[in-house]
Amino acid sequence: MQSHNLTKRLFLAGIIAVLASGCSDLLDVDLPGVVEAKTLENPEISALLVESAIADFECAYTNYSAGSSAMSDEWWHTSGGQVYREWGGRQINAQNDNYVRAACDEGGFGQYVVIQTARFQAKDAFERINEFSDADVPGDRNDMLATASAYEGYSLLMLGENFCEMALDGGPLMQPGEVLAVSSERFERAISMAGGNDDIRNMASVGLARALRGMGNLSGAATAAATVPEEFQYDVNRDDTPRRRWNRFVDSNVRRSDYTVAPPFRGIEWKGEPDPRVELFYNGVIAAYDVDWWQTTKYKTLSDNIPLATWVEAQLIMAEAQGGGGAVDIINRLHARAGLQPFDPAADMVEGPTGDNVMNMVIEQRRREFFLEGGHRLSDMLMYDLPFFTGVDHLGREYGDTTCWPLPDLERLGNPNISG
Repeated sequence: MQSHNLTKRLFLAGIIAVLASGCSDLLDVDLPGVVEAKTLENPEISALLVESAIADFECAYTNYSAGSSAMSDEWWHTSGGQVYREWGGRQINAQNDNYVRAACDEGGFGQYVVIQTARFQAKDAFERINEFSDADVPGDRNDMLATASAYEGYSLLMLGENFCEMALDGGPLMQPGEVLAVSSERFERAISMAGGNDDIRNMASVGLARALRGMGNLSGAATAAATVPEEFQYDVNRDDTPRRRWNRFVDSNVRRSDYTVAPPFRGIEWKGEPDPRVELFYNGVIAAYDVDWWQTTKYKTLSDNIPLATWVEAQLIMAEAQGGGGAVDIINRLHARAGLQPFDPAADMVEGPTGDNVMNMVIEQRRREFFLEGGHRLSDMLMYDLPFFTGVDHLGREYGDTTCWPLPDLERLGNPNISG
């Protein structure tokens, strides 16, 4: 079975479920939960198509964020459960069922199918609504198209950022930069169509900057980031029911002890003062494994939202592009915002992967600002070749060698355009 057919079927199932529960007046069917495909061609449900795409994206982004933290140096696994040890021990491979197919209401952090489903649903919503006329669509058709395009862009961003390689809709093998190029096109389209929807325009502008950065186009990334207004923040919404809408950071690190904050993120200070951006709580010892349980206080409840696109991210992309004095000004603006003393590049030496003290500080700022947020840390570890945990882990098991996520065998076996 081709995986894009699987994601299409999941998309249809999601639409059907929403239609059956909330829009029964639109349907004339004999069996609950069964709907003819032509129902999706009804312009009256255009807004529902977009909302369904957003709902599946929010599910996928939450899994992506938490799974990325488990794979990076932000979290240590402390659960005896096999699934969580596979994630934290970087044992994920192309045959791993949880990584490939697990849904958002299951243990672990299923990635591939949930992200591809979100991407396909946003793409399908755009294409369907684009075929309808303005007169036939209740509400602002252009706004719906811009929103669907922006969310497709972010789904593609996830598939291009931390995956080793990718395939879309049964197409040929793609390298990360090629996927990010498609992502940037979707963001540019969203920006051009956003009209008066400033939230979508700014969210897409941050996404565009992030995609261009991933492609190595720092100049273009900075240009996109410069349009984002001060203190802008666009979140992925969470709530405490049903489980697919939980904040997975809270579920796995606060209300349960599947993960503890890893040592590199404990006790982070600047000039002797705790950095509030990486504030933690020491909960005690997990007796079975004698592992200290450090909890994040960045998120406190299952209903706490997760940032998707922020002015802070835009600023740090600009700092990365500018370097030198421009970067120092941005760093110190963020320090002042956090109540921290300024950074003096002549006096404050910062360890990092480059020979440029200011650039090392930019990378360090990203580590602190984006702690447990949106897959940024794993992406930076891949981009800057930062060290992963290796050897024997704290529970006595060898770490795996996974860094970027592999293209699942499910896709390779079902896709005739991929050889090998």
